[in-house]
Amino acid sequence: MFRLRYLLPILAATISVQAGPVLSTLSYVRLHGPSDPDLINVCANTNGDPCLGSVLAPGTNWTLNYSSASSASYGVLHSKASVFLTGDDSLGPLTGVGTFPALASVGGRASFQDVYTIGGGTGTGTLYFTFAVTGTSSQTKGQSGRAQFNMVPVTGGGLDYGKQVSFPVVKGAATVGVPFTFGTPVEFSIDFYALAQIFSWVPGAAAMADFSNTAVLDVISVKNSKSQDVPSFTIKAASGTQYYAGGIVPEPATGWLMAVGLMVASLVAARRR
Repeated sequence: MFRLRYLLPILAATISVQAGPVLSTLSYVRLHGPSDPDLINVCANTNGDPCLGSVLAPGTNWTLNYSSASSASYGVLHSKASVFLTGDDSLGPLTGVGTFPALASVGGRASFQDVYTIGGGTGTGTLYFTFAVTGTSSQTKGQSGRAQFNMVPVTGGGLDYGKQVSFPVVKGAATVGVPFTFGTPVEFSIDFYALAQIFSWVPGAAAMADFSNTAVLDVISVKNSKSQDVPSFTIKAASGTQYYAGGIVPEPATGWLMAVGLMVASLVAARRR
């Protein structure tokens, strides 16, 4: 039961005070005991600052070696996390009821939050954001390294983590679905996690999730209440980001850099010829 409860990153069941267009990051390291109050926050950094170091697990001879980092822009998210154990059971094994820690969780979270008004239909519908995800993950037996998305709705002007919904990454892609009403603003956050977790405290335990090469929003679709496609949908965003069926329109500076890159590549190719 404990293991199942912590397969999802749990931040808070209460509503946080944060509303409007927001870009945010969180890198963290947590040691969980058998119950929720038994929690040690080893590291919790925002604004792109990484977590990097090691810590001795309380009451044990196990050292947790960790690294996590993340960065975010609208529609483009980067996260990575890794963890491995050194030490042994010389002070007693981590087995049975009451042991601490029961779980070590290292994570990088990159998020973009926006307010969307969807046009092109009437009544209710579902907005789908599909991300192309590039990266790798690995784990030794009994551990977990993976990436996942969470959709966190905004309720009463704040993020409601008690109602977050998780979406897995499958074969390099993930689709996040959000219900809405046409013409009525809907606000939510898309959180992209790289998670490395230790469940079994044994020599050589390790987990890694490196998705710093990016999760990119590259397909947007809308369906009405009858699950029919709405091909002519429009999206107006409070952030000013231009969302369309192909994802997002790059900012002018980004587009200029892409153009310069293409020009340089063309000149190199011409010189080689």
